[in-house]
Amino acid sequence: MASDVGWWGRRSDVAKVAVVALVVLVVALVGAGLWLGGSTPDVIPTDEPVDAASRAGNTLLTNTLAAADVDASLVDVTDERVYVAYSLPAFAYDESGGVDETAATELQRFVVGAAADTAPTADRIVVVQYDGEEPLQSWNVRMADFDAFVAGDLTRETFEERIEIERHG
Repeated sequence: MASDVGWWGRRSDVAKVAVVALVVLVVALVGAGLWLGGSTPDVIPTDEPVDAASRAGNTLLTNTLAAADVDASLVDVTDERVYVAYSLPAFAYDESGGVDETAATELQRFVVGAAADTAPTADRIVVVQYDGEEPLQSWNVRMADFDAFVAGDLTRETFEERIEIERHG
């Protein structure tokens, strides 16, 4: 009468240990080969270390803009200034595919406000808006003017007259 123990049940304990050890060895060798053979990206050293406060400001502003569907290509927050360069999101174009000037201007105002909120002690905010690869406009805002506007000491018109705006293209 044949027993129903199967292939594994008919092997001795030594054979079972040998099979398990062989499987573990193969998995370890494959894992080591993948780990050691994998490529790592080249690290480019920089002479300009970014302090923790600047990193935190960069992250906060980038995330704030991303929440508004603004893909900030470059955000750099320092004690002296905030610099933001970004491409217009899809909602800033009209039905024909052209730039909606009202939306583009309102978006600049939003980015300036977000930058001021992120780094209220900076002296200046510089925001460059792009249409794809082409720069559309640059706004250079003194924080003292922004603070005066928020405090109600400047009207919107006076505040916007003080913004150094450079239109490109």
